[in-house]
Amino acid sequence: MKSYNRSLVIMAGMLILTLIINGCEKQGVEQKVNKQIRLLKHDYYKVSNSAAFALGKIGPQTKEVVPALIQALKDDFGPRSAAATALGEIGPEATEAVSALVEALEDYDSEVGQRAAKALKKIKGEF
Repeated sequence: MKSYNRSLVIMAGMLILTLIINGCEKQGVEQKVNKQIRLLKHDYYKVSNSAAFALGKIGPQTKEVVPALIQALKDDFGPRSAAATALGEIGPEATEAVSALVEALEDYDSEVGQRAAKALKKIKGEF
């Protein structure tokens, strides 16, 4: 039964990402971004991670994306590693995140540090 529930959660997450990336034509970019920013603070880590990845794919289409990902990167209970990856996906347009990513290199979670290092390379155009 647990395997069945896990599969449902994975399928639901994939569906949510597909809808986010492809978008519902009725919603504007601002609405999509605001929804994902709210989901960054969701209690279930798969939801908050998915929101971070979606924001990375959406990119800096609105001014709120990069600051929201920086905040998530600094939040002890937030999707820190996903936020670092998303900032890297945005690339050079996420230069305001450099200082937060440099701080994240020293994070107690080594995965966060590794993803921050990759993000810094992408932002600097080295990757």
